[in-house]
Amino acid sequence: MNIAKLPFSIGLGIVDFSILSLDAVLVPAVLAGAWCGWRFVAHMSQQFFDRAVIAMTTLGALWLIAG
Repeated sequence: MNIAKLPFSIGLGIVDFSILSLDAVLVPAVLAGAWCGWRFVAHMSQQFFDRAVIAMTTLGALWLIAG
């Protein structure tokens, strides 16, 4: 869906070549992070995952309230 919006974003000047080149450079890091996350989640219990999600959600909410 986001690729479908790309021509409009370029036309509006929201996206330019420097942003696209940075995105291209970061693709390997995104793929490596996805692979590491997939491997990490395979060894994680559901209970730990649930608690981690609640903890991160709470921290994010507190950060938004404080900021």
